[in-house]
Amino acid sequence: MAPPVPLGTRTGRGLYHCDYCHKDLSNALHIRCAVCPDFDLCLDCFSVGAAITPHSSDHAYKVVGNLSFPIYHPEWGADEEILLVEGVELYGLGNWEAVGEHVGRDPGEARAHYMSVYVETACFPDPQPSPAMAGVDIQALIDAHRSTTLNKMASARIALASPAATPRVKSESTPGAAAWDAANGGAMGPGHSVAPENLAAALLAANPEPRHAPGDGAAGATASGRPSPGSTLSTAAGHALAGRSPHAPAPHDLAQPQRAADSRAPSSAERAPLESVRKLEPEANILQDPLGAGVAGTPAAASPAEIGAKVALAEAQQTGYNLKRNEFEQEYDHEAECIISEMEFREEDSEEVVAQKLELIAIYNRRLDERDQRRAFILDRGLLNVKRQAAMDRRRSAAERAMAGQLRAFARYLPQAQYEALADGMLAEARLCARIAELQEYRALGLRTFEEVDELEASGDRPRRKENAPPSQAARMRLNRVPIDEARLQEHLLSGLGFAHAAMSLHQKRTTVEEGRGTSGLAAWRGKRGTLLDITALPDAEVLLQQERHLCASERYLPAQYLAIKAAVLEVQERRGVVTPGDVTALPFKVDVQRMLRLYDFFSGQARKLVGAKGFQRHNPLTDKFPIHRFHHFEFYCGDATNTSRRFGLGLGLSQVAKSDQGTGNQKFASYVMRSNQLIFTFTAPYNGAGGEASGPDAGSPVPWYDVDAAHTFNRNHGLGVRAVGIVVEDAAEAFRISTANGGIPVQPPTRLADARGSLTVSEIVLYGDVVLRFLSGDYSGSYLPGYEEEARPSPRCFGIRRADHAVGNVPDLGAQVDYLTRALGLHDFAEFTAEDVGTIDSGLNSMVLASNNEMVLLPVNEPTRGTRRKSQIQTFLEQNGGPGLQHLALKTDDVFATLRAMRAVGDAGGFEFMPRPSDAYYRDLPSKVGDALTPEQLSEAEELGLLVDRDDQGVLLQIFTKPLGDRPTVFVEIIQRLCHIQPSEETLRAARATAQACPLAANPDEVGGCGGFGKGNFSELFKSIEVYETDLGIN
Repeated sequence: MAPPVPLGTRTGRGLYHCDYCHKDLSNALHIRCAVCPDFDLCLDCFSVGAAITPHSSDHAYKVVGNLSFPIYHPEWGADEEILLVEGVELYGLGNWEAVGEHVGRDPGEARAHYMSVYVETACFPDPQPSPAMAGVDIQALIDAHRSTTLNKMASARIALASPAATPRVKSESTPGAAAWDAANGGAMGPGHSVAPENLAAALLAANPEPRHAPGDGAAGATASGRPSPGSTLSTAAGHALAGRSPHAPAPHDLAQPQRAADSRAPSSAERAPLESVRKLEPEANILQDPLGAGVAGTPAAASPAEIGAKVALAEAQQTGYNLKRNEFEQEYDHEAECIISEMEFREEDSEEVVAQKLELIAIYNRRLDERDQRRAFILDRGLLNVKRQAAMDRRRSAAERAMAGQLRAFARYLPQAQYEALADGMLAEARLCARIAELQEYRALGLRTFEEVDELEASGDRPRRKENAPPSQAARMRLNRVPIDEARLQEHLLSGLGFAHAAMSLHQKRTTVEEGRGTSGLAAWRGKRGTLLDITALPDAEVLLQQERHLCASERYLPAQYLAIKAAVLEVQERRGVVTPGDVTALPFKVDVQRMLRLYDFFSGQARKLVGAKGFQRHNPLTDKFPIHRFHHFEFYCGDATNTSRRFGLGLGLSQVAKSDQGTGNQKFASYVMRSNQLIFTFTAPYNGAGGEASGPDAGSPVPWYDVDAAHTFNRNHGLGVRAVGIVVEDAAEAFRISTANGGIPVQPPTRLADARGSLTVSEIVLYGDVVLRFLSGDYSGSYLPGYEEEARPSPRCFGIRRADHAVGNVPDLGAQVDYLTRALGLHDFAEFTAEDVGTIDSGLNSMVLASNNEMVLLPVNEPTRGTRRKSQIQTFLEQNGGPGLQHLALKTDDVFATLRAMRAVGDAGGFEFMPRPSDAYYRDLPSKVGDALTPEQLSEAEELGLLVDRDDQGVLLQIFTKPLGDRPTVFVEIIQRLCHIQPSEETLRAARATAQACPLAANPDEVGGCGGFGKGNFSELFKSIEVYETDLGIN
């Protein structure tokens, strides 16, 4: 084994170093910051207030001595033991490379020592000293070290407070020396040792607690940083009388109430302390104190490190600024020191002479204040950054540079941010005025397009300006670049174009627009003008589809211009049946040919082409991206869950089967589950969300992701409406992963909910607008979701409703919504309807029905048609609902006559009302339309109850619609019965039954989804009744 290391020596690299000058402090007293972790300074750097961000010179500190004596092993000092434990805590047990580097030892050596002393011991978890330390009195070593350290600390502190460390000042007595004399019984000379019995008193007098960084304060000084009239002056008289921090390279602010009192002539009693000051040596620098003894109330001066963070070395060299001294080679008012350079205070000075000298010092202070203010202004404003200033000037024209020079006068009176905003705003205004003037000049020449400007510039026929005519504003201020507000551009894009188109536009990276005169300049401006036209507030913008809005924004068409071109193209198509590129370019519009061809490409490929009910061929390609079984539930957000659920229970014959509210410990929301066979409606209302228990994470909610504030926002924006459409899938986690990977917008990642009845995995993506599509999978046997309290409260009536047949959504852009759902879920087209199929003379819609593989989940999507005499009912819904949403739910029954009679019986008692019955002519034509599918008795009953009847190749559909269910004319219910003429194939039945056995929540395998269609033949009658209803309400 290697011989023991003598006490007081070190091996390897230094264990402690100064974080500012990197001096080895392993064997020396040093200062450790009590605020910043692991920040050490040597005494020299500490005395001048050195600081490195985030450390500041005004932080509390502690004095740290040498801990190199061994405690567990002769070769390991106490300081190394501390570093070893710190390293293991920081880097983890096993990362010996990092631990060894932290300690300054070989990794193997650090590991071996740690294992032998701290782990592989008989007294684990306590450390066990090595056998080599047997017989060594550890406590004696610690006591000896403490005694030595205290002497060193006392000497260092008294040295900091003693005038002996300031050779430029001649003084006969100091507070530090007086305190030491009182504690030690006599005068102290340099290097004098401290008597142990007087050590505490000496330390208290020389450096009283609490300890603070130099400059934080000292006894006998006023709040302004000057000595009080009766205090003893222990340092240079220039320091005290000038009111400056001895260690600070720049004076502090003297504009305080104490200034006048400090500048007046002292009385005889006040002059007594001056007797101890003999002479201020001519060569003394009253601005510096190498030991850094602070004066009370003096703000901590900016350290070189703090200044260096703002000023680069290269910049300092170019401007004559000294980074470490925080001063310029040629300071402002550099002769200020001349008035006091040879000033002395003598014993024979009269009060009048002393007052005059103090007045000179006050004048000197004011001149230094002005110097400080100018230096701080330069540093704060970044004026030393010559390259930045030069780059800004190069980007500006001569006129802009002149204007910026005139605006600099405001920099003295405004904060930096306000000044820069003012300057940028003035320059931007000048650029806009110049550009407007240039465009007005083009307009005066009869030019309307940039193509015409190019032609004029290329021909050289542009009239020259008269020689004596003053230059235009455009000529006075040339535009180099026109900046674009990126934040505002993104905000308008997201609100006006939608996420997909906005993202595509923002990724073009066209954030500036070059401008110039002549052919090349205009071509560059037009080619790069990527400034998307903001059409959100322009007339006719609200009638455009999302793709059309994107086109107008990117091609810079006004909505009215685009609609005029579109109308002309449609007129050509109606007249000729087909539109060619030549037809588009031949239209009488002054638009560049290439832009018209891009319009033709847009019209040719716009969205998907709907063929309508007549041309549509039903085909099931089995394209689901994951197994989808059936609808599970529909969750309504409302303001009053109790009364809303009771009304639906009464009107539809539903039974309450589960609940979660304050009675079950839920402080976030009240939720009641109503059921009829496989149909589940949930009605949820938030409690007060303004803080308190309702907004906390542990509020007893069975749905951990429920957001009270979001629920209030939904109610405020949409009123009563469907928030979630729940569907049963094979694996909710896999469904979420696949759908989001294919463009689905995630809302809630897969979350497992469980109670005594089993478990469910739930995940959510966006369906449309604020409606979410909720995936559910698992073996749960309860009525709804785990965590809900089962409550069997059967309704006194049962109206025979079996399940949800389809859920219809209204959106402004059918093509984008269908693309989203088919891409995310893999749903296939089940049916299509156009305005010709379902519209009236006044309004209409376009619709597509999307279906799952088993066609048990049917999601029709509608969009409004435009160009009719009145708004489509779909457009009215979008306006009243505040955006896309679920329009109605079709509920399937096996006996629509019995269900409808039961619903009408309770309609006046708080149930639901139905839309007006069709005309008599409708029922006269009904037998010829449906043939023998219904008996005469059934036809008669259908007319009596106001039922609509339709037929397709697969069966017959009987349907009726309620009026809107809430205050807003938005969501309503459809009651249907399907009479299928076909049955599922044997192969389909076998696959469905196998799925039902594997998944308890799967659909009934014996049903054929969607047979009988969706009432195409009834849409015209339905629209007429809705138009009458909307007219009565005054909303259309």
